[in-house]
Amino acid sequence: MSTRVVRAYSSVDRIILIFCDILDTREMTGKGFTFLNIPRSYYGRLTANDIDIIDGVTKKQALGVLHELKAKGLCDADGIVKLDIKSADVMLIIKQAGIVPDSPTSTKVQTKILRARYSNLYALLREHLSPETYLQIVRNKILVDIQVLHFNHMY
Repeated sequence: MSTRVVRAYSSVDRIILIFCDILDTREMTGKGFTFLNIPRSYYGRLTANDIDIIDGVTKKQALGVLHELKAKGLCDADGIVKLDIKSADVMLIIKQAGIVPDSPTSTKVQTKILRARYSNLYALLREHLSPETYLQIVRNKILVDIQVLHFNHMY
């Protein structure tokens, strides 16, 4: 028995647009399909450990970053990062935590924070989708399911 993973990356953007249209129609008319109410935690969250594992970041700095994100309302108590967080806000917080700005380390921390909004999806799909597409998926609460098909081959 062999395993074959079927991928449809070229149609992902179109599928997301279809879902967005369906959801917009429902919101405007009150009629149409309803979908599961997927919690934000399904898509990803941020912990101090996510930041601490980056080379050049201390535990104190990681905790400082997370504390400041929460204090500024950019991340909730459960580590759910706001969808509309801005790169400039993230860089200011990184600098306040004592991480050298415009360094490879600060760039990695910024990427980790911004990606936390969809980190679980990213772990599955990696660079196959753009950050904008990931955010559309999260905003519209689209469930992403990876299917693996098994085929028996007779030789």
